[in-house]
Amino acid sequence: MIIYHKIWNDNNPDDPIQKGDGNDIHHKDFNHDNNDPNNLEKMTHSEHVGLHNKNRIVSEQTRLKMSKNKKGRILSEEWKEKLSKNKIEYYKKNPKRKEQLSKMMKERMKLNPISGENHPKSKLNNNVISEIRNFLKSDEFIKEYENKLITFKEVANKFNINYRTLLDIKNNKTWRKYD
Repeated sequence: MIIYHKIWNDNNPDDPIQKGDGNDIHHKDFNHDNNDPNNLEKMTHSEHVGLHNKNRIVSEQTRLKMSKNKKGRILSEEWKEKLSKNKIEYYKKNPKRKEQLSKMMKERMKLNPISGENHPKSKLNNNVISEIRNFLKSDEFIKEYENKLITFKEVANKFNINYRTLLDIKNNKTWRKYD
């Protein structure tokens, strides 16, 4: 076990870090040698990587390599659920951290106002979004869904989009301006 994991676990017996649980220990002052318990913070691995790469400038070649390395990496449903539960628990224990991340995301949106179908990576357009929302509001879908004849995953496949993207569109988390 890494020394700062042990220090964390000794000082936080109700919130231990375990190998493979999707969490990391962050040194708040970015000094890896400062293992004072007040300098340690538990966060998800993705938050930790994001924090350390926040202002990192990467070449296009490196970006392509990173993207290539990500492809093909498949997380099991069990692992995704575990990560999700850890994230929920983390934010319950650290509501200020959630606020910080929310502010950071809002700032990023201000820096990059290109959204919707005008975004260079967009695979969808306003017409498809309208079609998806109209389908989800349709009597046909509602009846089939109530009778368990269709699932959101099947609808996502029908529109050739990710299940999570479909739910974000449905719940107005993305594509809010378009209908």
